[in-house]
Amino acid sequence: MKGHATVSMRCIAQKAGVSHVTVSLALRNDPRLPIETRRRIQSIAHELGYRPNPLVHALMAQVRIAKPVTRTTTLAFVTAFPTRDEWRKVSHIFRQYYEGAVERAQQTGYRIEEVWAKEPGMTGRRLTQVLRARNIRGLIIGPVPFARGHLSLDWSQFAAAALGYSMTRPDLHRAAPNHYHGITLALRKLKRLGYCRIGFAIPARSEERVNRVNLAGVLMHQHSQRPAHRVPPLLMDGYWDEKTFRAWLFKHRPEAVISHAAVVAMDIRRFGLRVPEDVAVVTLLWTAERAYCAGVNQHAEMIGAAAVDLVNGQLQRNEFGIPAHPKLVLINGEWVDGETVRKRQ
Repeated sequence: MKGHATVSMRCIAQKAGVSHVTVSLALRNDPRLPIETRRRIQSIAHELGYRPNPLVHALMAQVRIAKPVTRTTTLAFVTAFPTRDEWRKVSHIFRQYYEGAVERAQQTGYRIEEVWAKEPGMTGRRLTQVLRARNIRGLIIGPVPFARGHLSLDWSQFAAAALGYSMTRPDLHRAAPNHYHGITLALRKLKRLGYCRIGFAIPARSEERVNRVNLAGVLMHQHSQRPAHRVPPLLMDGYWDEKTFRAWLFKHRPEAVISHAAVVAMDIRRFGLRVPEDVAVVTLLWTAERAYCAGVNQHAEMIGAAAVDLVNGQLQRNEFGIPAHPKLVLINGEWVDGETVRKRQ
């Protein structure tokens, strides 16, 4: 095998019997070439020991971006809730995903267009046609209504990345909060503030959306505690149930409760208890709208930006379709102090 310093694209072109332009397209996996041609040239390049110069590669990528291009300049933000705007009402976090994606798209020369996959009469085939007609090749897949969701498309036409864990089919590249880091961060912070009996209460369907990662962190924490400090986690069927929460709270008497639900502190006060004097409250979905509550800021805007980066990278490399080895980009959250937690004596 020849050393990579002596192997150029023209060497590969000479052996393959093609032009150096064709070699350049093949090494970038450009879909304008037949896949058999790409594979043959890539095989010859590997045989000769070709290695691209990363500095030249980066420079040419910038040159291609700076030119007036015919490639797609629009990324679709695909939602699949029953109504067009329902995803905005479900969670502040979803809106922050979108805002982060829009900002990063603008920084990288794209714009974001919202696409509703559940429009009446829309099928996977029709949605594929609509996206291709708009010259959209890059997709940001927003969270779907239920855990283990799926979306039908001709994925071979697109470079895509999903937000969060709710859509599992197909298994795409995705950007998500580092939920395990977030729950363990909250547990450690509460322990340092003097809380021993720490409870976790959440609707089961919410935990299923994150692959039960929070529950795993809670159970690991409970395993390391003395029996008197263990509080059984509460997973409610369906949505938040105030009656079930009340029964669990008065039975197990946690000193602090970690949850997603925004109503936890209000419920505890309705039960005649004080927050945080009697029970502290921590939210794993901290946002500026909940600034009064202590919790974990998941930096959802950064997650939306990371999804754009994943799609942009695929487009730059001409990678389309369902990835053989999906990448998962996790963003660590950050603890935020609030009125619902205080240091115990």
